[in-house]
Amino acid sequence: MVLNVVPPRVDWFRVIVELNYAGLSNGRIAAEMIMSRSWVAGLKNEGIEPRYRDGQMLLAIWAKATGSAPDDAPLIVAGGEGSRARARFLKVK
Repeated sequence: MVLNVVPPRVDWFRVIVELNYAGLSNGRIAAEMIMSRSWVAGLKNEGIEPRYRDGQMLLAIWAKATGSAPDDAPLIVAGGEGSRARARFLKVK
């Protein structure tokens, strides 16, 4: 039997929301990334996956703003998290 294991991936929606909670607007995030606000909105609302370098830069900003290590970024684990986890996250905070 072959298991099809999907590695967890960064939940960019939660990264942006946590940056917003930390006081950074989407415009401020975009300015620090030297990107457009629509790029940030795409990560948050459309599920766009950033290029590797851009993702690393965004995680560095997230780590600085939250006081966490970049490796502690919120993840999506295949098979159950997704939108339900987002809904719980938004209700809790």
